[in-house]
Amino acid sequence: MNKVKKIISALLIICMCAVMAFVNKTDILAAGTARVSIGSASGTVGDIVSIDVSISASSGIGGATIYVSYDPSILALSGSSSNSGTAMVSFMDESTASSQSKTITFKIIGAGTSSLNVIGDSKVIDIDMQACSISKSSGSVTASAPASYSSDNTLSSLQISPDVLSPAFSPDVTTYTTSVGADCASLTVSAVPNDSKATVSVSGKRMDPGFNTTTITVTAENGSKRTYTIKTTKETNSASNENNQATGSDSSNGSTDNNNDIPDVQDPNSEAIQEPNITVDNAEYKIVSANDEHPLPDGYTPTEYDYNGTKVSAGVGIDTGVTIVYLESTDGKGESGYYVYDSVRKTFSQFVEVSQPQFTYCILAIDEASMELPEGYDVGRTVINGKEVDALLDRTGNYALFYGVSSTGETGWFRYNVNDGTIQGYAGYNMADEQVINTNTKTADSDKAFNTVSSYIFVILAVLAVVIIALIVIVIALSIKLSKSKKAFVGAMDGYEDEDIDEEDLDDMELEDDEFTDASRIIILKIEEQGTIGVIVDEVKEVVTLGEESIEKPNVSDAADPMVQYLSGIGKHGDGLVSLLNIASVIIEKENV
Repeated sequence: MNKVKKIISALLIICMCAVMAFVNKTDILAAGTARVSIGSASGTVGDIVSIDVSISASSGIGGATIYVSYDPSILALSGSSSNSGTAMVSFMDESTASSQSKTITFKIIGAGTSSLNVIGDSKVIDIDMQACSISKSSGSVTASAPASYSSDNTLSSLQISPDVLSPAFSPDVTTYTTSVGADCASLTVSAVPNDSKATVSVSGKRMDPGFNTTTITVTAENGSKRTYTIKTTKETNSASNENNQATGSDSSNGSTDNNNDIPDVQDPNSEAIQEPNITVDNAEYKIVSANDEHPLPDGYTPTEYDYNGTKVSAGVGIDTGVTIVYLESTDGKGESGYYVYDSVRKTFSQFVEVSQPQFTYCILAIDEASMELPEGYDVGRTVINGKEVDALLDRTGNYALFYGVSSTGETGWFRYNVNDGTIQGYAGYNMADEQVINTNTKTADSDKAFNTVSSYIFVILAVLAVVIIALIVIVIALSIKLSKSKKAFVGAMDGYEDEDIDEEDLDDMELEDDEFTDASRIIILKIEEQGTIGVIVDEVKEVVTLGEESIEKPNVSDAADPMVQYLSGIGKHGDGLVSLLNIASVIIEKENV
């Protein structure tokens, strides 16, 4: 019985382990991998194009949400009233195949080429509800204009306020100069395309002290572009009156010598270049010249700037209009490098640029006192391009808002994905709130997929439970059969004085457990002194009857052999010999033991 108990315990342990393995399957599986591919297409303005978004995963796909960026000036998302430049594709079908595909439909609204990229918080979940690591491949849409579309990308007129352009405007002249007074905050630009179907965009109208660049981009009906540039020098307060008088005189005469008002900043020996000491974040710096030792970043041109009445060497962004100066640490507490100068607040912040496939962004400092901060974000710091910058952080920790200016001259808030480093325009709402809404929708769909998968697991568990029960029943039946066999043996031993012998007594003998088969038999023997007993044998081959003449008794000379006492004789049967046991001696020996 001890062996049977051990077998039952082992079976139960094995079955419990199998059940736990199924139940905890989702916890031990490693996250899979997935590749998201975006197709390409071409067409003519006015056409509808379809783009395939495909997912290939290492295991079944439980669900996915893919965000795709596009150029809203070239493409418009079909069926959507908003043309934000981002399309969302959801994979929440009943299918759990490892390869799935969905289609995005666009209308071509402008000529050119729009890249299609996987961006933002795109996710792929496998059938075990584990997030997959994603690799990406981009697509594109090449849009051509009909032959009938105009290629005219010129201006018919270009005017500014205040002051006038130098030289006088001509459609074929694309570069102009001018100057404005110290009180001018922005340049008013009036640009009229020669073709009414062409479009005009203006950037860089903000005027900072020093050198400023304003760009006017004309896009023809067929998508071809032409850029006009206005280089403007803004006077400082100290020289405003004198220069305004000179400018007024030049303007009245239509002079084209306004470039004479731009100081020569290339000469490192200029008396105007000085190195005043300043304090930034409790660290001491001095402003140094932007010379060959500290070359200006790409996209910036040298200029001279008035800092608290002192002219210093600086750089200005051609597209951004941002003024930067080089600060050298003098106390070892700060980091030397270029810093952005805020002429309004008279403050400096570390110069940090982040580049995207189409745009570059310069990050500016956040002033809580003077700026209107979006709701749902906390003021803090985050790392962008290896440097800590001012930012607004959402409660998920996945997104941050930074204040900056893009390479198109757009100034404002931009949303930064801290996970993949992508940047999108800030739409005026907290992305975390959108995530909560999307999560609720995703959860409902994910639960559907999860329930489908779980149903299969439960079926397997049910079958396994039936098998376990069947095994237990078989084991119990075998144990009962064994118990009955032993009881039959005990019942046959009527000659024993101790009639209370039971299974425990047999176990105490430490006899090996017998193996019982269909051939096993119990032989009932009647012994004069011991009474009637039953002997269990593995098998009965044959029953024979021997006469006295066929039995040879043991020799007296063999009496010294201890084994002779267990034999009553040797019988002859045919050509063979049969050992005849002395049952009484066997039983007596067992009792003595």
